[in-house]
Amino acid sequence: MEAIRIYTRYDLPDDKGQTRRERNEKFGFDKSPEVNIPCEGMYLWQLYSELSNAIHRIDFNGYYYNLPPSEILAWCKLANKDITSFEYDVISSMDNAFCKEINEDKNARDNRKFDEQKKELEKNAKRRR
Repeated sequence: MEAIRIYTRYDLPDDKGQTRRERNEKFGFDKSPEVNIPCEGMYLWQLYSELSNAIHRIDFNGYYYNLPPSEILAWCKLANKDITSFEYDVISSMDNAFCKEINEDKNARDNRKFDEQKKELEKNAKRRR
């Protein structure tokens, strides 16, 4: 699941289309961890990537929710991909890790934005006094 965490944190583009890895390199910080996927798990990584990109699953608050089992199985059937119960468990675990990381990142961004707005309001309130 470390690969999911690193991918989500460093290689997933933000709303401006830039990754954290690219921003780090731009500012001379080039020690970002690399995503390492064992060869025997690469097919599951690719399957999960295709599946995750195929199904829209962001709620009205902007949070990712886990892929429902019915959606995973339906997509596999449509894509003509047979998966075992073990593979399903791995994909579900990957999805749990992905949702956790991306939602934590969203919370951090929202908190930073809220703190900036709060400081701005306090600054404006002081000016009015």
